Amino acid sequence: GTVNFNTAAVANTLDQSGGTFTGDLTVANALNFTGGTIDGNLNLGAATTTTLSGITMNGSGAVTNDGSLALVNSTIAPSVTNNNTLTSDGANVIDGALTNTGTLNVNSGTLTLLGSGTNDGTLALAGGATLDADGASLTNTASGTVSGSGTLDVLSSALTNAGLFDPGAGVATLNVAGAYPGAGSLAIELDAGGPDVVTVSGNALLDGTTINLSFVGGFTPADGQTFDIVTASSLSGLGATINGPAGFTYSLSEPVAGVARLTVGAVTPPSTGVVTPPIIVEEPPVEIIPSPEPQPEPEIVLDEFELPPFDPNGNVDDLLVLLNELLAEADATEGGESAVSDETNQKRVLTCS
Repeated sequence: GTVNFNTAAVANTLDQSGGTFTGDLTVANALNFTGGTIDGNLNLGAATTTTLSGITMNGSGAVTNDGSLALVNSTIAPSVTNNNTLTSDGANVIDGALTNTGTLNVNSGTLTLLGSGTNDGTLALAGGATLDADGASLTNTASGTVSGSGTLDVLSSALTNAGLFDPGAGVATLNVAGAYPGAGSLAIELDAGGPDVVTVSGNALLDGTTINLSFVGGFTPADGQTFDIVTASSLSGLGATINGPAGFTYSLSEPVAGVARLTVGAVTPPSTGVVTPPIIVEEPPVEIIPSPEPQPEPEIVLDEFELPPFDPNGNVDDLLVLLNELLAEADATEGGESAVSDETNQKRVLTCS
């Protein structure tokens, strides 16, 4: 049936299947409406949990969500202002202007915006899901974030970006169908599995963009390691400002058409300008002890003795007997050596002068 509100109505908890709501409805707690029509304004309080499934909302009114609103296969003609949480599953259409200051989660399927869109909060696009901006424009303001691994389709609208594009936690790929304008910022995580990537089906302009890098999972890139962080049909500028962890240098190049490649280099610690002098170990001086001067062999001075007569042509034994007699007399006088009895002493005696 039809519920007509001739004046503004307030409902605490309302479950409705089919039928039509006409007039202005404010929900304070919960609204579950399936397979019906709403003609008028819908105001959802901060404590509200609302599900609109298979709903058509007509008119030129407005939807203001301060609570939690879930759209499932519904079409909303009026403008929508989301100040808290708006979730889209299935095929949903918002015909009027969308203003998002909270979080808009596109969990599955496609959410189509036929009017203009302004994002001051977060547009979170799950993998496989699409936010299709078919209106005249979509603006991601300086406080806005487009995140996740889904697809932002701006083929039919002009995208203005002053905010953040963030593929999300872990290594992820955020897809842009259409052109990616310069300005704003990109958040790129690098880990052992690779980098976050932003893929663009049209032209990507990185001039004026700030790229904020972070290393995750304990990852440290090697000196000269490269990462392809943006892939597009074409690139028209690489003049991005790159911020990353200290101790590294960062640069962008286009080795292949349409690929923005990040090169990470290790920084050589700067010289302090102080030259460390060589360490000189002083050895103690070597004391040179002079060799003692050789002492002359003592001369054996024989006092004059009266030699007994002997035959010079006699045998050697007679000569030795004579010499022993002489040495014996010398020993008695000088305390010298005893009698010669071997070859050594014979030689010594014979060499004495």
